[in-house]
Amino acid sequence: MIPMTNILPILLLTPQGDASDASSNNTQASTLAPMGNPGEAAAEEPGLPAWFPFVLIGGLFYLILIRPQAKEQKRRQAVLDTLKKGDEVMTNAGIYGKVVKADGDVVTLQVADGVRMRFSRSAVSGVIGPKDESNGDGDKDIAKKG
Repeated sequence: MIPMTNILPILLLTPQGDASDASSNNTQASTLAPMGNPGEAAAEEPGLPAWFPFVLIGGLFYLILIRPQAKEQKRRQAVLDTLKKGDEVMTNAGIYGKVVKADGDVVTLQVADGVRMRFSRSAVSGVIGPKDESNGDGDKDIAKKG
């Protein structure tokens, strides 16, 4: 490893160059970056504009993430708005119950015989639907047929 004290004199020694050297630097710079007249418009390169990938990515985000999320949110809000007495629902906590009373933002669920719990309407994750009691137990159906 080279100590810093040895590098410092090297950094301070910069080529001073003379006037002819400076003119060659200017010609070299002009060949690298052509400069037009200030009044002329720069010619655009053929192909896609530079902002096109950003628009494409934004469109993909909208189609893949934002639009489906908005649809799901509207569907869920419609389900919550139509909650009525007798609906079987599940809460976000995983508690199943039957709607006894839906008043404003508060929903009262009966989770067992004589056990009622009050929840915020937004705590309901979805309606399970009425249970079909005729298909409760497969053995009883077989016994009736046989």
